[in-house]
Amino acid sequence: MAIPLYATIVIGSVVVGARATLRGARAAGLALAAAAIVVGTALLGAPHCGGTNATLRMSYWSNWAMVSFAFACWGFTRVERSRALAPGGWASALVYKKVGTPTSSAFGRRDWVFFGPLNDALTMTVGEACVWTVILAWLAIAFADKYDSASTTLMDNAARATGKGFAQVAVRCLFLSVISPTRNVVLYQMFGVPFERGVRMHKMAGRLMVLASYAHVICMLIGGTEKGSVRWNSKFNIDAHNNWPGVVALFAWTMLLLTSLPFMRRRMFENFYWLHLNFWFVGNIFTILHDRKNVIIWIIAAVVPFWLDFGVRWYTKLAKKAKIVRFELVSDDLVKLVLVRNEGKDWPGGAFDYHPGSYIWLSVAVPSEKRTEKLLPNIKVPGGPPAGVPSWIWFHPITISSFDPKTNELTCFIKRFGEGETEWSGQLIATMRAVKESNLSLDELRVHVGGPNGSLQVEPDAMDHCILTAGGIGVTPMAAILEDRIRKVAAGSVTGKTTLLWTTRAAEEIVAFAYLFRAVSDLPEDKRRLFDIRVFKTGTGTQDIESLGSDVAKITTGRPDFAALIAAVASAESSARVGVFACGPESLADACERAALTAGCFIHRETFEF
Repeated sequence: MAIPLYATIVIGSVVVGARATLRGARAAGLALAAAAIVVGTALLGAPHCGGTNATLRMSYWSNWAMVSFAFACWGFTRVERSRALAPGGWASALVYKKVGTPTSSAFGRRDWVFFGPLNDALTMTVGEACVWTVILAWLAIAFADKYDSASTTLMDNAARATGKGFAQVAVRCLFLSVISPTRNVVLYQMFGVPFERGVRMHKMAGRLMVLASYAHVICMLIGGTEKGSVRWNSKFNIDAHNNWPGVVALFAWTMLLLTSLPFMRRRMFENFYWLHLNFWFVGNIFTILHDRKNVIIWIIAAVVPFWLDFGVRWYTKLAKKAKIVRFELVSDDLVKLVLVRNEGKDWPGGAFDYHPGSYIWLSVAVPSEKRTEKLLPNIKVPGGPPAGVPSWIWFHPITISSFDPKTNELTCFIKRFGEGETEWSGQLIATMRAVKESNLSLDELRVHVGGPNGSLQVEPDAMDHCILTAGGIGVTPMAAILEDRIRKVAAGSVTGKTTLLWTTRAAEEIVAFAYLFRAVSDLPEDKRRLFDIRVFKTGTGTQDIESLGSDVAKITTGRPDFAALIAAVASAESSARVGVFACGPESLADACERAALTAGCFIHRETFEF
């Protein structure tokens, strides 16, 4: 009874809530999404509240405690966002103070299977750490209750009871890992947590789920896998435990984790995304077949909002037309696109507002009769259709480097990732080259834009001095922030200083963003003094870039010491609020974050790691 009732309430509430939210009615969307979470969480514990499962009542009430905690966080963050949680507010440490600084040891590498999240944990804010403390306590209660329940039955022993406790931890982590990256309903609308921050929680909860799953298997092997009527050769029974589906589920979760490591995710995004969804689907199904009674409600609680959110995202992307209005081939490895969605009438929308640092989800396709291996062909993915999946289905996260509020045109720079035209960015550059050579026209391209998404942890306007640090094409979000600061300084609404520290190997990138230097130079002299732009070219090449400099833009060669530069700027602003914004290679971002925290600065670091 609980499952269909929960599914009905969640489907109705989240659909209406998402619809209201996307129309700009935030209050209605919040209320309905919240109602779904409250009722759903209440029903999660309902099957454990009577009969032989009476010992799980503490776990049931802990679910209510989690709901209460979630609503307390929601109310506090919404009401106090501009007061207690603002820089200088009595609770600002929850948002701006970090648990630690990123480590440069091997254990901090994000491409390691389990040690990678160490830096994610060290760089959590105090508020995030508090949330994770509550989550771990909630998981511990679930473990203890299940252990107590299992250890009192005649068929079980301490090892099996421990294994069943870990199973409860695993299914709850599965719920957290799925619910955390929903973009349009839960985390963003209720708590203001953007998708890219939710992905951090998704990764941490997912790894914890896999660890708990392995602990569960090891304990059950020690305690004996054949107990009662459960045998490896038992006939499949939907109402009882089945051993072999558990093996398949563990394999699916393991492969999901391995294929989502940075090496795969960054170089073969489409393969990663396709495999991620498919292994997730297989893992869910076989986990249910392994132990339907204890896991199905948790999986439904996560899957229903996720797929509803997925549907909302696809509708918003595909229902409105987008087009490329202008483009420029900056170099063989870099293209500039100027886009607009629905002729600029409804983007950005009421529910998802643009701000500097936002990103979009972009897909581009060419007509089937002109499609080639280099011009955005159908992408063949493991286990996918033999003819491949059309390129318009694959959406890629692209930072907005410039936004014109008068025309609603957004500008993006897309750099080739990898060699040749084997990867999406290279194929996109080849496609735009075909347009330039008149083999295609812009009107023939099928373009879809989703978003905007993303949020800055540190509000630039609240800072007396913004230090923008970037490496390579990581300058794109910094360009958007810098352009916004130039606009506001010109209008007189901002009087704080801005420093850009940018290192790049490509002279073409410097040329592409020279419009920012010119915009600063066009300001009156007293306002020009508020900007300090330093560009460091580290690669080889003979192109003249020094001529692009000016009294506010200093272009030199050589690799800079970001930590020393940040420390020098911060020391000169001892009584001011200094915000450091970092985007670039992991080593650069780690160095900037360590320097900012050492100097007592506010820090925002891009977590653009899809």
